[in-house]
Amino acid sequence: MRNNYPENRIFLGLVVKAGSVLEADNERGIAHLVEHMAFNGSNHFSENELISYFESLGMGFGLEVNAYTWFDETVYMLEIPAEINRTLL
Repeated sequence: MRNNYPENRIFLGLVVKAGSVLEADNERGIAHLVEHMAFNGSNHFSENELISYFESLGMGFGLEVNAYTWFDETVYMLEIPAEINRTLL
């Protein structure tokens, strides 16, 4: 979907249809934990390396890299500069 504001930015959103309402009593908080852990590292990025990578592209953590968990969904949002230094990729 075309959006001219903010200029020169690409907004990506991933909506996962899983939230706290789907958790059993002994699972309370798992969806929220997974939301926070998503930016902490992976097989391809060590701990905090992903945050550093986003910041190297000019993205602010919390402003342009964020997520939230609701009753029936967890949403991850990235706002990426449209013109980035290709040597960083």
